[in-house]
Amino acid sequence: MGTKTTRFAALVMVLSVICSGTAGCGKMTQEKLIEKMDEVIAGNPSTYAEISMDLNSSYKMGIMGMDVSMGLEVNMDMKSWVDMEPLASYSEGTMHINVMEQEFDSDIKTYLETADDGGITAYSYTGMTDEWVSSDSGMTIDEYKEMNAIAQRPMNERFSSITMEEETTELDGKEVYVLHLTCSGETIEAMMGEYIDNVFVSQGMNFDFSMDGLTAPAVYYVDTETFLPVQIEMTIDGMDNIVNDLIKQELGNMDEIPLETGEGIVEIIEEMDIAVEGTTCSMVMKNIGYGPQEVPAVPEEVKEAIAFTAALEELGTTLEDGSYVLHSGSTVLRVPMPAGWVEQGISEGSLSFANPEGTSMLTYTIIPEFYEGDYTSELVAFYDDLFTSMGMTLESGQLEQKLMTEFGEVDGQWTGTDGLIIAYTTVPIDSSDLYVLAMDMGGNWPDASKALTEAMDGVRMLTYEDIK
Repeated sequence: MGTKTTRFAALVMVLSVICSGTAGCGKMTQEKLIEKMDEVIAGNPSTYAEISMDLNSSYKMGIMGMDVSMGLEVNMDMKSWVDMEPLASYSEGTMHINVMEQEFDSDIKTYLETADDGGITAYSYTGMTDEWVSSDSGMTIDEYKEMNAIAQRPMNERFSSITMEEETTELDGKEVYVLHLTCSGETIEAMMGEYIDNVFVSQGMNFDFSMDGLTAPAVYYVDTETFLPVQIEMTIDGMDNIVNDLIKQELGNMDEIPLETGEGIVEIIEEMDIAVEGTTCSMVMKNIGYGPQEVPAVPEEVKEAIAFTAALEELGTTLEDGSYVLHSGSTVLRVPMPAGWVEQGISEGSLSFANPEGTSMLTYTIIPEFYEGDYTSELVAFYDDLFTSMGMTLESGQLEQKLMTEFGEVDGQWTGTDGLIIAYTTVPIDSSDLYVLAMDMGGNWPDASKALTEAMDGVRMLTYEDIK
């Protein structure tokens, strides 16, 4: 889940960069105003802005003789602080995603920090996984300043067309000039192409695409006293081909799957007919402020959380005491295996153990809380169908008393018949849900309450201090 989310975040980051890159993209008939704007913008590289972005797209895929339609909608609202001396930035906000009629909401945060060697590190958080990740931006401070200088070149070098409305207007109590500008894809690519490539590379993604077909109409509202833009509205046209290329190239990366599991998938991908239609991207930057910004430093707990994740990856799924690690985002659990039992299935987010006779089984699965389904109930329904098909009549019910766990009281449920118990519960933990299922066909547990109590015995949070 973390990798998919990180890749999706990279795509969103690139789209926002394309938008923001045009916020400095011309040629203007009102030479005096343009001259004043060029002068004051160059003297104010540090900024604050409130940014909203909307992306909408629809996909049609022909695969194995079937037509599949999907829709994607992304709405993002951010506040962003950037200070150039020394370079540091911080952004925070929310993102709403609607894909294939499934909706997700997530907090998002990003820091940029300059290291002593001049390199720039990005720290990003998404609430969907409740996890911090870090990556090398692929740029040094000097390269970033060079890119920023390109974005602040005279306006008549950045915009392919500029017109100014004859009358001023009022915006949020300020008298403003209104400029209509257009930036071409060639200009966006010249200004931002290297940075966009670095964003993809930092996420382990290698895409090849051209922005030649893009145009970015924009409206600047310019303060008549300071000659600084106080609000920018823009859209990007012609994005269907770019999004189409990105999707095909991302699907094409699936050929990296080992041959024993991936050959069939690759053959399917090669037969895919993907058409992206109606992609629209718009952005508004408002309440723009200029001058030195107080950018918060990256908190030590963020760096510790990233170090914890790195330590977990190195550790694997087992601890020195023989217990196991269950991990979802920032929620990390220590789960002991009953003495004498054996592993049945181990992964980052799921554990299964069984007794030597194979008559009893414990299953633990941890899933981000935004998952809308009830994982355990779905699993129990599977067993219900299985045993019913074998001619067994099952009864179901709820535990009379709540189950006491390290994480508070929870309800427990059961289903079964003579000689069979399936006990299960859902334990909310931070931003995740732990699903626990205990199945017994050998009389090892007298009842469902005993089964779940033993299943949760010793399950607790694992911290960085426990393993570093």
